[in-house]
Amino acid sequence: MNELAGFTGQSTPDNSLSAVDRRNRCAGIGMLLSLILYASCVDPDKVTLFRCFFRELTGWNCFACGLSHSLHLSARLDWAAAVKYHLFGPVLFLSAWMLSVYWILEIALDRKGVVRVNPKIIKIGIIAIALVWLIYWLFHLSPV
Repeated sequence: MNELAGFTGQSTPDNSLSAVDRRNRCAGIGMLLSLILYASCVDPDKVTLFRCFFRELTGWNCFACGLSHSLHLSARLDWAAAVKYHLFGPVLFLSAWMLSVYWILEIALDRKGVVRVNPKIIKIGIIAIALVWLIYWLFHLSPV
């Protein structure tokens, strides 16, 4: 019905970004670009900022073991080596870029939801990714 709102004289909902929306998107872009910059510049073989407490306690790999190496190699565009460390490194790296570009488009066009996706599909997608990640981890769960 909203598709016809412009023709029937009815008002359409305001999709412009509020100051809070704009601030949140700018903060999100800053965080994502910081992650990308960190992955590009910091070699996990030389600098380790994150300790794996799960591995220290159990001796087994956690669900994120190898992710720092994978993100670093993804930033270097070495996709094959990145996947060998962790399947989701390239996925997260590309997702960070895509989400940054999406938020930049929203800010530039001053409108929410440049691309509309049904919230139900987003929820199903998140659950599917979480399940695939869990299955991936269970298959790669091994002692160090």
